Amino acid sequence: MKQLVGQQCIFCHERFYWEYDARFCSECSSPVHDKCSLDARNIETSGGCPFCGAPREILEKQTAQKLEQEQAAHSQAAISMLSTGVMIIVGGLLATFLCSGAAIGAGSGKLVIATGLLSIGLAYIIAGIQKWNAR
Repeated sequence: MKQLVGQQCIFCHERFYWEYDARFCSECSSPVHDKCSLDARNIETSGGCPFCGAPREILEKQTAQKLEQEQAAHSQAAISMLSTGVMIIVGGLLATFLCSGAAIGAGSGKLVIATGLLSIGLAYIIAGIQKWNAR
């Protein structure tokens, strides 16, 4: 949740030092003083917020910022899935080499493959690529 104290009113540009006479608009989330909001709502604006009177330019800027944040979060999730998949595959390869080496060293001559880890890692990588492409 955003902190109101320290932000600036979109109308008078004064910083908020307490939340007593200020709020975030329930419709557009703009930080406003109650009095500034009342004054702004009494002025006719086209395309502005009907709840606090924020101008259309502010609403468009906030919409663009929100979209950028959502895209960044989506990209971060895709990167996280890709890196997790790579780490799981590396673990699977390491387990394959260690277990195969132990099995061959014990004289069984069998190759052990950690197919579960390799397939789970591959699934994470595929899901990460799909998430990345869906941005």
